[in-house]
Amino acid sequence: MTRCAAREYCSLEVFDAECLPNEVILMESAMYGRMSAGRCAVREYGPIGCGSSVMAIVDGRCSGRRTCRIALPDRDMHAVSGCPVQATSHLEAAYSCLPGERQVLATHQMYRVGKKSGPQTHDHNSVKS
Repeated sequence: MTRCAAREYCSLEVFDAECLPNEVILMESAMYGRMSAGRCAVREYGPIGCGSSVMAIVDGRCSGRRTCRIALPDRDMHAVSGCPVQATSHLEAAYSCLPGERQVLATHQMYRVGKKSGPQTHDHNSVKS
C-alpha cells in the first residue's frame, strides 16, 4: 500500500491522484473551503475558518479507480463548504493506493482488494486502511 500525505490543492489547480497498474485509489480524507491560512488561503482575500468534509463527493469520484482528476474550483464541493460564494476555496486531500482492481457489478460498484493470500471483495465505503 502506498500512502500519499494530505496536500493542499488551490483554486485553479487540479487534484490529480494516480496509482500504479493493478492498484486502486482509496480516499482517506477530503476537506474543502478555507480551513486555515496557508499556501492557498491568504487572510487578505476572504474569511478563514470555513469549510467542510467533502469526503463523500471525492470518495464517490475517485475511490476504486486507478486515476482521478478534479479541477478546482468545484461547484459541488463549494456548495457544501459553508464558505461565502465569493471566497476562494481549496481542497485538502489524502489518499492511498491499494492492490486491487475495479469491478462494476450492475449498478453497484464493488472493488476487489487482493492480498497475496487471495482477493477479497469489499464495498468501497467499507475498505479501511
